[in-house]
Amino acid sequence: MDCAWAIHVSDGTAILAFTAFHTEQSFDFVHVYDGATDSAPLLATFTGSSVLGVAGAPRIVVGTSSDLFVRFTSDFSNVKSGFEGTWYSTSGSADCEACEAGKFSPAGAPGCQGCAQGSFTGAPNSGSCTPCPAGKYSTGVSNTECIACVAGTYSAAAGAALCDSCPAGKFSTSDSDACTDCAAGKFSMPSTIQPVAPTAQCKGLKVETGTTGTISDGPGDYDRQMDCSWRIAVNSGVATLHFTSFHVEDGYDFVDVYDGSDASASLIGTYTGSLGTFTLASTSTTMFVHFRTDVNSAQPGFQADWSSQGGSAGCAACPLGSVSLAGSTTCTECAAGQFANADSDLCMLPIRQVQYSGRPRLPGLPCWQVQRCRG
Repeated sequence: MDCAWAIHVSDGTAILAFTAFHTEQSFDFVHVYDGATDSAPLLATFTGSSVLGVAGAPRIVVGTSSDLFVRFTSDFSNVKSGFEGTWYSTSGSADCEACEAGKFSPAGAPGCQGCAQGSFTGAPNSGSCTPCPAGKYSTGVSNTECIACVAGTYSAAAGAALCDSCPAGKFSTSDSDACTDCAAGKFSMPSTIQPVAPTAQCKGLKVETGTTGTISDGPGDYDRQMDCSWRIAVNSGVATLHFTSFHVEDGYDFVDVYDGSDASASLIGTYTGSLGTFTLASTSTTMFVHFRTDVNSAQPGFQADWSSQGGSAGCAACPLGSVSLAGSTTCTECAAGQFANADSDLCMLPIRQVQYSGRPRLPGLPCWQVQRCRG
């Protein structure tokens, strides 16, 4: 393809803001020139999927006159979803427009930007975004509010993009900034993920439901021209995805993660290259993952554990015959000859009377301390 746009604003300086950008890295390009034709000075050249700003904020190109010239060229091989941009003028306005809720602009800015992960603005006309308070979080961009950490999770500091799970032996209620030790006589042991080694290459759509599980492109290096997707639905809380490994061809093979049940939901992010371990979270019980590769070289791929975000929302009482101390992850059975009621932190000896010298004796008193013992 070879397409071009000559942009002219009636007054002021021309500006172009890219709101979406996915082209084949190093093969398909968008060139922006500071004038009416491609003989004008080159302002910028873009390729790949990393054009947008922090947390998906628009990438803005500002000219020095009322004209911009944009040219898009692609090669004969792979296709991508392309790009989208909005053009406008920096001046000539009788008044300034207010940024909508979830977006902000500093003084003199030519446009509005979405609030990044961990921040929000609930009202229009904002000059900055506010960090989410401890006990809450926000994902994605353009957040109009923060979400309370669900029971069993917490965020200790302001500005969290994700809540952490309470460890074993602790619990939390919703909207918590810390976890609390289980009281003596109680315990908590959140469910753990047992990864399953992949046995075949992924293919088509797979639906994952329950509390925990593992997704992967398959064993060994993945194939060329793969197209796999997973619809994850957890029983409660919000769906989280923890990548334990991630190695795909940078700029050519991608993992897209959506905040919902399919690709029409809000995009959490598009990931490529070698990223190591990282964690993503949805805002509901569902998450959609799409893996796509081109015709070129393959890589080891990725593996990720999915689960319902959260540790324990409460502690369970130790059953009869077992005890625990504060902050315990399990209960300990009483020794032979001892007993404990439910919800206890101490095993006890049974109380029974034994006769000696005609008077009752408590168990444990040695016989040599009395004149005569009898059962």
